[in-house]
Order: sequence, then structure tokens, then C-alpha cells
Amino acid sequence: MAAPTRTPALPWLPREARLVAAAGGACLILLTVCWYQAAGHGRTSKQLPWLDVATAAVALYWLLSGRVVARARRRVAARRAVQFAALARPTRAGEAVADMSVPSGGLVRAPGMTRAHLPECPLLAGKPIEPAPDDAAGCGICGR
Repeated sequence: MAAPTRTPALPWLPREARLVAAAGGACLILLTVCWYQAAGHGRTSKQLPWLDVATAAVALYWLLSGRVVARARRRVAARRAVQFAALARPTRAGEAVADMSVPSGGLVRAPGMTRAHLPECPLLAGKPIEPAPDDAAGCGICGR
């Protein structure tokens, strides 16, 4: 699968944000109506249909917002793929890729960096590396 060539601007579209906000408002109004209707009846048999309607409203809202969040996560993943692909390319033609003379599993860093990375971290691509001190904070991107 080829990496996307264009980086999405936002993880969600304004249309999706408005849709989720409108659905949340409608769900709150429906919950209020259901609560009011159920409170007006003393018998459980008359309250249960309103509880069913309220439960369905919340479930539909969760499904809708879950779809929007899933799309946003895919857009963020696509943006990361584009950014990591750009980081993995050398910055100038003919520039050497980072020196991998550090033993496998050893932590490294580039001069001027404060965080420790694995040698194959894309943030180190094209940079000279040196062994990292033991007390250096972890990268967070490469799994350290």
C-alpha cells in the first residue's frame, strides 16, 4: 500500500463536527423528553418504553460519534505516514543515512537531541548518531 501524497489538514471535517454537535443536542433533548415522560408515570410498565427510547437515542449517538472518531483516526494515521515518509528521506541528495554502528537495541541520539531513540527511528534518518546517556528520556515515537 503506497503512502498518501497529500496530508489531510484536520482529523475531522467541519461538516462532521457540526453533525456530531447537532446529534448530541438532539440526544440531550430526547433524553430530557424521555425523563419527563417517564417521571409522569407511577407504574414501571409505563416508564420502560421511555427508557427504551432514551437508550436507543444514546446508542445511536455513540454509533455516529464513533464513526466520526474512527474516520479522524484514519486521517491522523495517514498524516503520520506522510510525515514519517518525509522524515525517512535524506534531506539532500547523496546525504548518507544515519550511521548504524551502534549495537542493535542500544539507544542513540543525534547531536543536539535530548531524547533517546532506537537506531531505526525515523526521526534520526539522515543524521549522525551517537550513543545516548542512560538517563535520557525516551522518544515516544519509535517505541522507546
